[in-house]
Amino acid sequence: MSKNSIFDEYGRKAQLYPALLILVTPLVTAVVLFPELMSVKGSLTTLLVGCGLFYLLANIAREAGKRSQKRLFPKGMPTPQWLGHRDPTLEAPTKRRYKAFLAKKIPGLRFPSTTEEAEDPEAADQLYQSAVRWLVDNTRNNQRVRQELTAYGFRRNLYGLRTWGLIAAIASATIAVWILSHRHGLVITAVPVGAQIIAILAGIVFPALWIFAVTPSWVRSAADCYAMALFGSCDLPEDGRRSEPAPACVTPE
Repeated sequence: MSKNSIFDEYGRKAQLYPALLILVTPLVTAVVLFPELMSVKGSLTTLLVGCGLFYLLANIAREAGKRSQKRLFPKGMPTPQWLGHRDPTLEAPTKRRYKAFLAKKIPGLRFPSTTEEAEDPEAADQLYQSAVRWLVDNTRNNQRVRQELTAYGFRRNLYGLRTWGLIAAIASATIAVWILSHRHGLVITAVPVGAQIIAILAGIVFPALWIFAVTPSWVRSAADCYAMALFGSCDLPEDGRRSEPAPACVTPE
């Protein structure tokens, strides 16, 4: 897509693509069973874009992803927790280095000691959240951070749509088998090879991918990679974090 597209890179990869993946099986099945649809493909795509369907699908994927994020992380994203004394994810020296950088950059910020955190963990968590929010706002031009953010957004939104993807795949396979059985009876050899392949993909492969590949651990892994990239930016030169005003919000919150 061009730079004038309504979708930037994050919007395309993290929001639109998950929604379109649900439509892959039904659309491909329809084209194989009804080849005449190919003749109206271009005009249909233009009509859908003009009616804003793609934009609607992207927003549906985003909202589904936000709901799934609340289920996967009921206590909030794990990133701020990594700064806490209670969390062992980061090595102590690394954690001190990141805190020192953030305390220097954020006016008035003072991280709590181990005792202070234990006495008021809620207040400590709010400080960590505030520090991470500043870091997010100042790493929008960091290529690695954006790549990991996009990967996380894609996985989160795809997981949020998993039930619909599974339904679409199974429904497509069921409809394909029903149509083929009426056209060719129960003689498998009479069914075109392309139709056989689509029926297998829709009935077996795609449902298996939705069930066994798009999992909570798959999403959490991307969240951890994003967090590592985000904190890793503390060790970069200033121009590696922000060299121009931040673009429109693309964070997954």
